[in-house]
Order: sequence, then C-alpha cells, then structure tokens
Amino acid sequence: MFAQSSDVALPTFIQARTSAEMLGRATSILNLPRVALEPVSLAATGVLASIDIRWLFAAAALPMLVVALSLGDSPSARHMTVDG
Repeated sequence: MFAQSSDVALPTFIQARTSAEMLGRATSILNLPRVALEPVSLAATGVLASIDIRWLFAAAALPMLVVALSLGDSPSARHMTVDG
C-alpha cells in the first residue's frame, strides 16, 4: 500500500494539480529528494539493521505514524481531491 501511495498516488495528485508549463519542474522537485536521499536512507537502514532489527522497524514506523496522525487530524487533508 505504501508503495502505491508514494509512487503512484502522490505524483498523480501533484501532476493533476500542476499547470502544464510547470509540470516538468514540479516533477523534478518531487523526484529530487527521492534520488538524493536514497543512498543516505540505505546506509542508515544498514546501520540500524546491523545494530538491532527492531530499531530499523521503529525508525521506519515513527515518521509514518507522525505523518498519519497529523494528516488524520487535518481537516484540509481529509477533504483533498484531485478535481479542482
């Protein structure tokens, strides 16, 4: 589910709401952190997994939990749609 939301739903939502002349820029800004931070993420994953696998799962779950709770509490996030 997470891969679908980060690889399909988020880019689709942003691209549907971006004007045609700004679409390339918006897509590159969306992809830049993914490309630049991937090696850092993989290194941190390796370090945490070598210490204790539980730390790896905790480090992965904590940011997702914070984002999910904050979005669940946000009226504007609950009413977001692709149209309009």
